[in-house]
Amino acid sequence: MKRNTEPTPVNPDIARWNRKYENAGTARVAPEGEPELVALSDRLDNRGLALDVAAGRGRNALYLATLGYRVIACDGAVSALVGCAGISRDTGLPVYCMACDLESYRFGTGLFDLLVVVRYLNRPLLPVLPTWIRPGGWLFYKTFNTRFLETNPRFNPAYTVEPGELNEIFSGLDIRASDTDRTTGTVSDNRFSFVLARKSSAVS
Repeated sequence: MKRNTEPTPVNPDIARWNRKYENAGTARVAPEGEPELVALSDRLDNRGLALDVAAGRGRNALYLATLGYRVIACDGAVSALVGCAGISRDTGLPVYCMACDLESYRFGTGLFDLLVVVRYLNRPLLPVLPTWIRPGGWLFYKTFNTRFLETNPRFNPAYTVEPGELNEIFSGLDIRASDTDRTTGTVSDNRFSFVLARKSSAVS
């Protein structure tokens, strides 16, 4: 049998983000969560295993670790995760960095107590995310909505949601707060949409 010696194709988006982070230098980030995540953190369990999807430099992942979570920070760009790994090593914050292609990699069912996704929209992944959450676990999702295009017209509209669309996408979860609910006490840039939702603890 002839052995395949062709190199594994590199996802062009991952290659692009790797270059972007490499060009941005090695400056480290502080463990600062998204404003809505910080404002709503008292509703979370603040224990267990969390996954920061498309973590970038790991700002949210490090913040979750300060709350009491053990955190997996996953991103396709290795160059983005280097700084986060260094901070985790130096501070002892329990953040474990994992490079993976989120267009193809899938985690197991019911692994995580909390999923956090910020400024990342991969539509085929959306229905999969709730399956990664254990019963009673949480999802925090925040991304650009179509209002963002008004101030950034060159931004790819494929990476935006309609205002309120996240509530529909995650309607199978118990939505506890969102950008469409102004009673939550959070202040959100209206160019972004977010939801904080909990998975039912009932066993089907």
